[in-house]
Amino acid sequence: MTNDSEKDFKWYQGGLAFSCQQSGNCCSGPAEGYVWVTLKDIDSIAKFRNEPVEEFKRNYVRKIGRRYSLIEKKPSHDCIFLEKSGEKLGCTIYHHRPIQCRTWPFWPELLKSPDHWNNAATGCPGINRGKLYPVEMIEAVRAGKSETTSTPIDPCHSALHWIGQHFDDQECFLAMDAIMQAVDKNVASQGGICKSSGNCCNFDTFGHKLYISTLEMLYFLRQLQNDQNVSTLPKMPAALTGSCSFMLDQKCTARKGRPSGCRIFFCSGATEKSQNTLTESTLAQIKKLHEKYYVPYHYCDWLHWLKQYNELNLSLRYKQK
Repeated sequence: MTNDSEKDFKWYQGGLAFSCQQSGNCCSGPAEGYVWVTLKDIDSIAKFRNEPVEEFKRNYVRKIGRRYSLIEKKPSHDCIFLEKSGEKLGCTIYHHRPIQCRTWPFWPELLKSPDHWNNAATGCPGINRGKLYPVEMIEAVRAGKSETTSTPIDPCHSALHWIGQHFDDQECFLAMDAIMQAVDKNVASQGGICKSSGNCCNFDTFGHKLYISTLEMLYFLRQLQNDQNVSTLPKMPAALTGSCSFMLDQKCTARKGRPSGCRIFFCSGATEKSQNTLTESTLAQIKKLHEKYYVPYHYCDWLHWLKQYNELNLSLRYKQK
């Protein structure tokens, strides 16, 4: 017997990423298909094209039973409004496309399982890329109450919203903690030595960048919350340009939750080869955790994370469960 929480659980609980690239693949043959249109869709497209509705229906619409579908090009079976060359590459009626197109790819058949979703991704370059749609928005789009968009949105914003919604996820936190402890143990066995010079925290001067993932950011914020002894999302110092804002007097003030990149890099003791090997294996483990818990994987510059966190902090809501 399943309880209510198990019935309500969806494999995409952590959200799904999609940003339309207007590749036109979802509108292409070779198989015949249907692009269902309502009378409202027909009216909207006809007005956009500055054509009388009845003339538009004669030229571009076919009746299938009691429903209407856009016609296809022959012999390709591409949608009649898909252009694959010239200045109008992609959908030529994109902002007036039918509801079927507006809800792609959050169709019931693609949301059945990760396999169905990822199979669709092999033909659609926008799936698993760009904007993160939280589960609530996915359900709204699926029900035809909202739509997907090609408007570019910083994926860091989406990842931070996910963190705000799943800040209490103890299972993710403990899994990340196990990885971080294993990293510390591995580095110690190699004789890694930190001289507290602070050089590696001055990214521009040192000539490198620090990249972290969504779950590393969640782990860092949870540890920072403990350090600040607060029950809300922790406060973050203003982001600096070229250096970490948590470095004070050449020392890290948030060392407990520091990302894997900080843990692995040492001034002396560990060789560059061993550090690179450990970095690759650690990132692979962290990425598998994202897949296991259906966490949107966003991997970007640490300074960008800090800057975006401060911009979005007021909109994130932490609710103790």
